[in-house]
Amino acid sequence: MPIHPVVASKFHLLEGIESFEAGLADPATRARMDEFMSIPDAVAPPAVDVRDDVAPGPHGRVPVRVYSPRGAADRPCLVWLHGGAFRMGDLDMPEADWTARQVCDRADAVVVSVDYRLCVGGVTYPVPHDDAVAAVRWVRENAAALGVDPARISLGGASAGGNLAAGAALRLRDEDGWVPAALLLAYTTLHAVVPPPSPSLAPLLTEIPRLLRFLPEDRRGITENYLGGPAGRADGYAMPGNSVLEGLCPVLLLNSEYDDLRASAEVFAGQLAAAGVDVRQGLVPGMLHGFLNLHPGVEPVDEALDVMAQTVVAATPAAETGTVHPAIAAKLPLLEGIAGWQELADPEKGARMQEFDSWPGAAPAPAVGTRTDSAPGPHGDVPVRIYRPSSPVGGALPALVWVHGGAFLGGDLDMVEADGVAREICARAGAVVVSVDYRLCHGGVTYPVPHDDVVAAVRWVRDHAADLGVDADRISVGGASAGANLSAGAVLRVRDDDGWLPAALLSAYPVAHPVLPPASASLAALMAELPRMLRFLPEDTEFITGNYLGGARSRADGYAMPALAVLGGLCPVVVLNAEFDDLRPSGEAFTAALARAGVDVRQVLVRGLPHGFLNQPAAALRPVDQALGLMADVVAGVRTAAPLPVPA
Repeated sequence: MPIHPVVASKFHLLEGIESFEAGLADPATRARMDEFMSIPDAVAPPAVDVRDDVAPGPHGRVPVRVYSPRGAADRPCLVWLHGGAFRMGDLDMPEADWTARQVCDRADAVVVSVDYRLCVGGVTYPVPHDDAVAAVRWVRENAAALGVDPARISLGGASAGGNLAAGAALRLRDEDGWVPAALLLAYTTLHAVVPPPSPSLAPLLTEIPRLLRFLPEDRRGITENYLGGPAGRADGYAMPGNSVLEGLCPVLLLNSEYDDLRASAEVFAGQLAAAGVDVRQGLVPGMLHGFLNLHPGVEPVDEALDVMAQTVVAATPAAETGTVHPAIAAKLPLLEGIAGWQELADPEKGARMQEFDSWPGAAPAPAVGTRTDSAPGPHGDVPVRIYRPSSPVGGALPALVWVHGGAFLGGDLDMVEADGVAREICARAGAVVVSVDYRLCHGGVTYPVPHDDVVAAVRWVRDHAADLGVDADRISVGGASAGANLSAGAVLRVRDDDGWLPAALLSAYPVAHPVLPPASASLAALMAELPRMLRFLPEDTEFITGNYLGGARSRADGYAMPALAVLGGLCPVVVLNAEFDDLRPSGEAFTAALARAGVDVRQVLVRGLPHGFLNQPAAALRPVDQALGLMADVVAGVRTAAPLPVPA
């Protein structure tokens, strides 16, 4: 969207001012800069209890300001660090004081704002970093006295403060074996040299006055002043983009739409995704760097503060990683000796596979209204099954067009991943769900036939929204495994051909690449625990992809394999990856590519479960239940607390 008028209307005040140093040296230009920064119509921030304290640190005491809601103890907590290019800012600036008050009030949380030492007068890294680490340790060790639940301490910051927060989280992970419940980073720089802007970002930057830009010479000066030397001196705590990121807590990145530093955060989001970290990237529309210095009467600021508060409320201790869910682990012996789906024709092996997938005693999926219909397509009619809430509330309903998986050559509308998921989302979200029975790739059928079928179904739902009782502005599209590939490809196609996008795209354990990216060492070790039947080895994926494409993998275009597409301008995307899944690197790399393209994207690692977990009933496995709850919230349009790990 255009630069918000609250900001753009003041740009004339900055004309002719090339740098902060020059502007502050002249009384006339300084007055104009002060007027630009002033907020005369701001509503007073919430009144909360405030007191000052100090945390002991290696360079002396670190002043902190504690904001507390009135009432009971055991509150969530946010340790917050303001920005200011590592050399400016204080506890009274709006980005510090107003943000702390707002989060305290909205989240009913304790907020501890940190007055770290600034890089002036010879102070350099690691002093501000050490101060941030000391403050977090002090909060953690004094949680009871502060009225804080020690398991719900989050950490965050804006701009330079976001850098310090991320660096502190990494150091505490490495030295203390502790990570915060969540990490909140607003318009943050995380690389010693900021990556180049994406094609979608570059033209926006030309609209910003020079004084508000972060050009390479500006960033070099800030970085060298912080490090006390050249950028090459930066370690992974000084510049978290240089760090090993595995094992970090869930991360929320709020990026300004018009900001040179957005490129750093987008690349960092991709690095987090590739490291298997739960991450959510959100673009704050119409805003420049430093938007938390504006008041919440500005709608994008208000929405960003809401997401921050929801994140603090929802943040919980990290779920255990690296362990197969016990209910799944108990069934793994059933799969011993089954080398692949081709062997399921053997009655004994087929029976064992059926027993593995069965959950006696599990409650069935909800009862909702269903009917069949068909969408016209270029290869003939496409059967669909329509699910509607038994007791719909309100007028037009949200909708989800859902596409099952099955390696492009298996699956149907009755499998749990199709029927069970559709029923759960229909009931939980109060939504119409349209499940698509696309043509499978056997008997000579290849790409683009299944893709065309899904595109036809999406267009049919969009064009018949009124007949279906659907709100045309709240149609989401999603799928699982091969269905995630098809749904993403369909969204890209309707974006390009029709200039239309759904409200959201949901991708569960997707495959988005013709050749899978390599697995990390940690994932390779996890996968060694699984029986062959649950693996996707290179020979498997090569066959599946070649069978889908009808030939060599090099034939794939961006609709057949969405990771190859131009992704800028896509709708918000949620990626749900299974922890124990050979295809997980594709989901992580796809998330990374979306983040680098500036797309609002959220990656969640569903812990303890293998590929295909949506084929298991929600009543049997809590992680499946939680994943379906998140999916339903997205379809319903609920601004879900983010990022929210799905625990085993």
